[in-house]
Amino acid sequence: TFPIIPTIRVATPIYDEDNNLFGIIIINSNTDKLFHLDKYRNIEAKETYLVDKDGCYLFHNDIDKTFSFEFKKSLILVIF
Repeated sequence: TFPIIPTIRVATPIYDEDNNLFGIIIINSNTDKLFHLDKYRNIEAKETYLVDKDGCYLFHNDIDKTFSFEFKKSLILVIF
């Protein structure tokens, strides 16, 4: 759905005292709000990036590069 909301999802299983699976807790968080990235989007003097473990941009000042790997755009990778 649009607009795209950049989200980090964390999940963990919950076990009872007998070590049986009781349930799962899943937390979704809007990364713009979590990391206050929205305030960095249009500041030319600052370069702000958030990358995944593969070096793909999850956040980039240039909105066209944010999540570009999800939308079949050319991959922009960060090399460490």
